[in-house]
Parts: sequence; structure tokens; C-alpha cells
Amino acid sequence: MSKLASRSLRGRRRLSMLAVAGLIGMVLAAGCSTHGAPGSAATSAGQNSSSPGSSSQNSSSQSSSVPASAAKPPCQQYACTPQPPVALNADYAVRLWSSSATAASGVQNLRSTPVLELVRTSGGTSQHVQWWVGRLGYGWTATLVCAAGQHPNCVVSSSVGSHAGNAEVVQLRGSALVSSPATGVTFDSGVPRAADLDGDGYLDVAGLDNDYKPSFATGHNFWTTYRLTGGALHQTGCAPWQSSRQAAPTKLLTGPCPMMPSD
Repeated sequence: MSKLASRSLRGRRRLSMLAVAGLIGMVLAAGCSTHGAPGSAATSAGQNSSSPGSSSQNSSSQSSSVPASAAKPPCQQYACTPQPPVALNADYAVRLWSSSATAASGVQNLRSTPVLELVRTSGGTSQHVQWWVGRLGYGWTATLVCAAGQHPNCVVSSSVGSHAGNAEVVQLRGSALVSSPATGVTFDSGVPRAADLDGDGYLDVAGLDNDYKPSFATGHNFWTTYRLTGGALHQTGCAPWQSSRQAAPTKLLTGPCPMMPSD
């Protein structure tokens, strides 16, 4: 089984566990005023792109005639606010909308996921083009890193569950942000980092995983990196994790990876 397929199976197992934790958390949150247990969130579906390196889009409707200042974000129920726009090229910019960590009732916004807005900036005005809604991750922990140029692409990273992290690669194709489940990856031990580790113009993802030997609590963390090729993130290799003072990888890893429970 390939690294991508194997990772996909492990991801489904972990996401199922996180989803169960989220449902439990929402039940607990509904019955008290304190914060509930973390959980996962909703998804959305959209158009497709057949460009090399791109994939299906998970986004809401598009409109190029609405001023950016007047567009209503899909996360407005979570009191989200826009971050400064990040230029993708001469015509488009993207901005992250960050949700409030808690609702008006004081309960955590467990259903909020990261939200991006694509804005057309040419012509001296900012016009709303599209909303992109993340499949997983807490909207109040999301961060955005982008690489402008010939093939604009971004990585949205966020925490999920009690100790996991998620990253989704989003690409600008024509006048749309596109992504798919194959361009997302989850990690067991914290929020992943995004950087172009091989200088190809596309952002790579580095994060910490756990070998679960014999369990997460007593297992060992290790670094692993993923590279975007053929419209999907592929694991390139791993390296031991030494301590919290250790810096994230600055190049794609090629070392052997620990055998995982589902391998």
C-alpha cells in the first residue's frame, strides 16, 4: 500500500475518532456554561478543476459583482472577522476569516471551520469572488500561508480535537480557489507548518505524528513532510523528534517512517 493510501486510511480512522469526540463535546457544551470537549466540523462541496496539480473545490457560491465589504461570510454565526488580504497575483488576493473562539453563550464554537475569501483586486476596487470553507479544523485557530507567483497556492492550518492539527492546500485556478480531500492531511501532535521546502513554488507541509507504540500517550513523536504532486499531498519521509526546542524541517524529509498500527 502506498504512503498516500496508507495515510488516507489512518486519516479516516483518526477523523472518525475526532468526530466522535466532537459530538460528545457538543452534548456536554449544550448542558453547561463551561467549554466543551473539542471536535470536528462541517464540510461543503463545489466545482471541479482539471488543471495539473489542482483538484476538486470545496467552496460555496461565487459572485464577482458584490463589493468585498458587503459580502456576508458563511462563518458570520461564529462572529468571524477578516484578516488582512494576501496578494496572490496582480488580479486576486485572499483573506482568512477568523472565528471567535466562543459564542455569545460562552460555549466554544465547535462547528466553526477555517474560511477564506477570494477577492478581485484589479481595477482599483475589491470585489468579492468566492468563499472557501475548510473541511476540518477550528476556525479560531486557523493560520494562512500563501505563495504568490505563476501558480498561486496557500495552506490553511488549524488545530482539531484535543491535540491534532490539520492542513489544507488551496490553489488559485483561473478565478477560483480549488482543493480536495487529497490536498489535506492531519497530524497527531499539533498544528502543522507550511513552507516551500524544495523551491518548486508550491507550499509543502511539515508536522508531528505519533507512532502509537503502544498508545498515543506513551508513543513517540516524529517529524514528517508532505509534497504536493499530481493534485495530492504525498508523504516524502520522516525524521526523529528530539524536543520542543527542535525547529521544524527546512527541507523535505526522505528518511524512513515508523510503521503505524494500520500499516
